[in-house]
Amino acid sequence: MIARSLRRVLKSNFKGVMLFISGVVVSAIASNLLEKVITWSEGILAFSSVVLVISAIYFFSTVSEHMQTLSNKMATTVSYKEELFREHEGVAFRGVVFRELAKLVSEAESEILALAATVESVTELAQPTLFKTTEHPSRAEYLRALEDTIVRHREIGFKYVRINQVPLDGIDKPLSKYLGNTSSAHCRRILELERQSDNAKLTLAIMKLPQRRLGSFMIVDRRYLVLEVDGIDSEGNPYAAGMFFLEDREGRIIERFLWYFDNLERLAQPVTLEEL
Repeated sequence: MIARSLRRVLKSNFKGVMLFISGVVVSAIASNLLEKVITWSEGILAFSSVVLVISAIYFFSTVSEHMQTLSNKMATTVSYKEELFREHEGVAFRGVVFRELAKLVSEAESEILALAATVESVTELAQPTLFKTTEHPSRAEYLRALEDTIVRHREIGFKYVRINQVPLDGIDKPLSKYLGNTSSAHCRRILELERQSDNAKLTLAIMKLPQRRLGSFMIVDRRYLVLEVDGIDSEGNPYAAGMFFLEDREGRIIERFLWYFDNLERLAQPVTLEEL
């Protein structure tokens, strides 16, 4: 444990450590010269070597910092999580994608923007399947993690906006008809938090508008983008089969989704507790 901690300190302060060692070496050379232990030519050679080492440290350190800055600005990393769900083959829904989503929202610092697509059940027989996906415990855990993040940051400020897309003929119907129990409960808790808050830095909104896109996406801290890939179960109902997780450090991809989300937010209707 001590050795590992020492390596971590040396790694994070490498430049400072090398400069300290160089200073000690220079002092030793000067001392030996004064005491005439070594000749002037030997001292000059050793001193030049130390100066060369110091220059190299500064050069490579500066280059490394510039390269890291450039990498942070330009790099976009992508990962994909998939849920293998085939109930008719005995492959149960485990909530893999929602657990990964819970990790991301737990680490959010200032903002979560979500655009969600909703559908009605195709048949009455689809209800048990919807319980295994839309109402799965892992999805409830993810939404709870999101709520915990809001509560944790509410004093310093946080923004959470969820826009629910509903079928064109369902805009005047109760939103819970399309959300299901888990999402409806989440929306109620968010609206209750909004009612209780008197902090101008906390922005919470649950909204709805007619379906514009069949897909769903989420933007976290204007740096992370989540794109949902829907699958179709044996009853013909969509479910979250996979999700792409993008870290867009430069922001060029996310800015397009932000533009689209802002346009939808202007068109969407706020949802009240009574409507849920």
